[in-house]
Amino acid sequence: MSGFLMSSILLRNYFKYGIYSPLSFWSNITRKVFPVAYVVIGTTLIFSYFYASPSLLLSIINEAIAAILHAENLQLIRNSIDYLASGTSPSPVQQFWALSLQMQFYLLLPVVIIPLAVLSHKLKSSRPLYYGVVSILLISFLISVYMSYADASASYFHPMTRLWEFFWGVGVYLIIVNLSFNRFNSFYCIVGVVLIFGGAFFIPKSFAYPGYIALVPVLGASLIIISGVKSQSGFNSLLSAKWLVYLGGISFSIYLWHWPVLYFYKNIFNLDYISVVHGVIIISSSICLAIFTKYLIEFPVSLLPKNNIYINFLLGTIFFLPVAFGAYLLRLELTSISQSMYSKWHSYAAPHQVLEPLEINNDPSSIPRNEFIGARKVVPVTYRIDCHQSIDGVEARECRFGSLGSEKKVMLVGGSHAAQWLPALKNIAVVNEFELISVTKSSCPLGVIKDANDSCVSWNKNAVKLIEEISPVAVITNSTRTTSATEYIPDGYLNIWKSLFSSNIKVIGIRDNPRFSYDVPDCVYKNKDPVSDGPCVKSRAASLLDKDPSIAYSELIASIDMSDWLCSTTHCPTVNDGMLMYRDANHIHLPYVKYLTASLESKLMPLLNDQTH
Repeated sequence: MSGFLMSSILLRNYFKYGIYSPLSFWSNITRKVFPVAYVVIGTTLIFSYFYASPSLLLSIINEAIAAILHAENLQLIRNSIDYLASGTSPSPVQQFWALSLQMQFYLLLPVVIIPLAVLSHKLKSSRPLYYGVVSILLISFLISVYMSYADASASYFHPMTRLWEFFWGVGVYLIIVNLSFNRFNSFYCIVGVVLIFGGAFFIPKSFAYPGYIALVPVLGASLIIISGVKSQSGFNSLLSAKWLVYLGGISFSIYLWHWPVLYFYKNIFNLDYISVVHGVIIISSSICLAIFTKYLIEFPVSLLPKNNIYINFLLGTIFFLPVAFGAYLLRLELTSISQSMYSKWHSYAAPHQVLEPLEINNDPSSIPRNEFIGARKVVPVTYRIDCHQSIDGVEARECRFGSLGSEKKVMLVGGSHAAQWLPALKNIAVVNEFELISVTKSSCPLGVIKDANDSCVSWNKNAVKLIEEISPVAVITNSTRTTSATEYIPDGYLNIWKSLFSSNIKVIGIRDNPRFSYDVPDCVYKNKDPVSDGPCVKSRAASLLDKDPSIAYSELIASIDMSDWLCSTTHCPTVNDGMLMYRDANHIHLPYVKYLTASLESKLMPLLNDQTH
């Protein structure tokens, strides 16, 4: 629809009036989009500060800034490859990914379409325009099909996978102005409606999207456009009913408002499920806000001179500056808080005594708000010094800690669930005078698991090669892998253990921790009542097997089971002794790792000192 409308404006102005002014085009877009968009973003930021979970605030602000700059789709792509950002809940500005795509298209369209039109005009042939549009459409479509399977999470938001949809609209306009569609218009309209609603209800979520399956709604929208251009009869006239036209006129505002309304409605009332009644309230509220926006924002703006480029850009700037400046100040505040939490917990002195096995002491009421704000940013130092390998990297990067230069070398190798133990192991290395070599990578344990990406396979080969070169006293890694429902030992782990055993390298495995199906800091903040079996507490049986399964492979691996300090005999809490135990849905919070230092040392050192293989 955007491609159709915007190309019709540009091409009609050029061919009919000889007008080509990208600045005029962009200024009119600014006038139309900026006031409403920035009012929604500004309102969302205010509500987020007071009603969003503090643990998610910084990611919300980052996405809001991206939305302000019309790059929310690119921010979501970045989040999809940023391991520390992955797993975060959807933000209340996430709907701006679509508007960001539109704005990127609007920036590109005059630069592409008018030169093609000028060339066609000079050659007195429409071929350059048609061939150019079709070429862009086909290239983007092929990229979309490929990326939808190669990188589904990024392809959904990527400009190149969506560009063909916009240029399809350009193509529809070119077809309409050159062909007559006076017959079968009602039929086109009916088929178009069926394709759109049929696609919405019957295309499985498992299908790679946008890809080729996006042709279904795109074809549907095309048929509806074609059916209504030169006639308003039959079924098409139903879509021209006054109330539908009115809703269409405020649909832009409805779309921008509906998502923050849904987000805060669920947050304020702590809902996981939206019933029909709740849905009606949310939709009605979104429509009401859109109506208010129309009369309080859009109508006053419409009274200003329409074709003055300077006024249009000035108007956009007036709405842009306060929202952008406010978001920037909020980000400064939250970043400062996160940094202070990082410094606080990295300098935290852990208790020296071995702790008693955990008993449920799930009282989060004493945890300050700033602790939640900084939780996700309090990570092992390797993330800060570019030593922890990224999701796509293949190099086995190493960092050394503890007693540097010691002949006794111990390696910590694996994914983030191995890396999370680094803060405790660093202190243990200093006290016990061994050199600790950290070699870790996001989303990639030592031992290739099912569905691992190619970079993980390559990294594993490089990590094993490095281990064999260093020939440490022992390699510390994970011995099991948990999901939100079970625990198991992947075949890839066994293969690595056997390989290292054959190289006479000792392997010490730390049992994996429970994983949760929700963001733990978010859940804890929303449920501060000190209960032993609340919504943020998980059954131990639903997290871990009765016994550490790696014990069955004692000839290959020495096992460390820390589960008695993560769970009681029956439940796995998320708060213990006034401390937040997890920084997200599945990683142990750094201060709690340090809290367990002496307990981990009591398990580790006998294994390191044992010379038997």
